Amino acid sequence: MEFDFRDGKESSREAAEEKADDIPYYFMGHHAFIAKKCDERFRREDGKCGNIIYSKEKLFKKC
Repeated sequence: MEFDFRDGKESSREAAEEKADDIPYYFMGHHAFIAKKCDERFRREDGKCGNIIYSKEKLFKKC
């Protein structure tokens, strides 16, 4: 499968618009979310390639 940067951009936009799947993810004591549903090898269930792991706290932090 070939990587398409548009898929990553799409998952980023959906996270910012609060339309992502928001799969809970814990790593080294940090709580975060995976934008799109994926398997244990991080392959997206919808067959696309780009995905992001993000912190809602940081994404929606007011400056």
